[in-house]
Amino acid sequence: MNTERVLRRGFTRKEGKMQFLMIALCIAGFGDDLPITGEGPGWSPVDAEIQFEVLNDYHITWADKICGMAYVPIFPFSPDPLVLFSTQDSAKTLNPATGAPGNFSECRPDGSGLGFGIAVDNIDSTIVLNSETNTNLWYYLGGEDWLTAPNPAGTNGTGLTCEGDGYYWQGNGTGLMRLKINGPSTNFSNMAPSGISGVTIVPSDDPSKTRILVTTYDTDTFVLWEFDGGSMTQIATGVTPPSLNADRRCGLCWDSSRNSLFFAYQKSDDTYRICELNFEVLSMPQDTWAGIKSAF
Repeated sequence: MNTERVLRRGFTRKEGKMQFLMIALCIAGFGDDLPITGEGPGWSPVDAEIQFEVLNDYHITWADKICGMAYVPIFPFSPDPLVLFSTQDSAKTLNPATGAPGNFSECRPDGSGLGFGIAVDNIDSTIVLNSETNTNLWYYLGGEDWLTAPNPAGTNGTGLTCEGDGYYWQGNGTGLMRLKINGPSTNFSNMAPSGISGVTIVPSDDPSKTRILVTTYDTDTFVLWEFDGGSMTQIATGVTPPSLNADRRCGLCWDSSRNSLFFAYQKSDDTYRICELNFEVLSMPQDTWAGIKSAF
């Protein structure tokens, strides 16, 4: 079945009493609420380290650029969960277990500009897109046409992820923005040492709190934050695994079926890759961090 088509429609199939929604593509829309600026605590090295282990590394030959990523457990025409990733002009998929292309490729809506972030609400099959050249968000609500709404981050919106309960997070320069469909948005500033590119929700030890992992486009830094419903606390920092030889860092997504992180990056030869990472947070001895902090 040819799935190269403009993003327009959702599909449903009924089998007996079971109805399976075959993904409706949607972007989170907003009303007239202006973003509320919340002063972030400010990024800095902390006494905990994110340790990464490279599990798989896939060369992506069927896309000329990778921007944002999202995990999709149930996808049209696929028996397996897929990693969905955005390019500047389309959305494509990857089989996370094999590295093979998924059987899904969609063009961005006409007029939506160059793409960047992509997020999926796996409860209602909503997919969220933003743009680095268009100040609108583009969203699909199950009808015939795409809708648009102002993006509170304007063209600064980058990586996107879905928190749940209608909330999303996106990068906003060096800040993070939390937003809700047709609701308010809150911006936390100074959350990374340079422009944020990848954003994803990762598991938290405390289910009442949300952990958000971010990476930056032009530095090796990863920063892990925890949101308690009102304020942000920095949990740990880490660096891109040196073995990847990453020149630019792009999207992030957490794959709950594999309990692993997927990370898109660009090498110096302009090829794009997506790797699978295991990560854990380790406390570091105070004397080790003392030398590191003295450099800042």
